[in-house]
Amino acid sequence: MSKKLLLFTTLLIFIPLLLSAQEAAKPAATLSVETAVCTAVTDRAAVGTADNFPPESGKLFLWCKVTGAAAGTAISHVWLHDGKEVAKVELTLGGSSWRTWSSKTIPASWTGNWEVKVLGPDGAELKSVTFTVGAAPVQK
Repeated sequence: MSKKLLLFTTLLIFIPLLLSAQEAAKPAATLSVETAVCTAVTDRAAVGTADNFPPESGKLFLWCKVTGAAAGTAISHVWLHDGKEVAKVELTLGGSSWRTWSSKTIPASWTGNWEVKVLGPDGAELKSVTFTVGAAPVQK
């Protein structure tokens, strides 16, 4: 085999590998997240937003708008009641500006402090929102 052919074959093998490594080394796109806790989602918009909800609310939603993500990016909503995780919902985004939501049925006896964390594809916290059910917000 000639030296030129050997060099050409080697380049054909290693150039795609180098390009893949460069793509992997690029920093992840910065995701921007807007959130709202609400009693419903209508036409992809949050309805009944508040910081405090009555115990008989039943089901609450965390609506969010994520910008800067590629289609297929997965995020998670982690619901916490008084600091204890009670639900985790994975959501797949369909584009660079995407509205999505998760919901949690809340028994009337689960009053107190609530938090929902929005986690990025790497598990890093992108945003956190707090609210209360059945009581005035507790000062932190």
